[in-house]
Amino acid sequence: MGTPEARTLTEVEMEIMNAVWDGGEATVPQLCAILRRRGKPLAQSSVRTMLSILLRKGYVRRRDAARGHWYRAAVSKDRAQGRMLRSLIRRLFDGSGMSLAAAIMKDGLVSDREIAEAKRMIRDRERRSGV
Repeated sequence: MGTPEARTLTEVEMEIMNAVWDGGEATVPQLCAILRRRGKPLAQSSVRTMLSILLRKGYVRRRDAARGHWYRAAVSKDRAQGRMLRSLIRRLFDGSGMSLAAAIMKDGLVSDREIAEAKRMIRDRERRSGV
């Protein structure tokens, strides 16, 4: 399956995966319609090519039917996000999640509401781990 980075998603692959996750099992024309509604129109040939790549990367499964192929997610959105986040942390922050968190805070990329939610999550984790 290649390196972990090869299993991360490009921007276009992510758009297609979002359509797959939202559409459940879908054909290429159905995925194109979802993408068009989202303002991300792609030609069917482009979607087919991207689905072939996603199939190789292990993100989708294909079911052959009499009238074409049906695609569905082989990886949950949460798992895909985790893969991509781990890759980002490895590549940009020397493997340090804390460095990522510090950069997010420093650049003001979180709202006060999100900070409060993060504090709640930290308290919950501390309770579970007995810290």
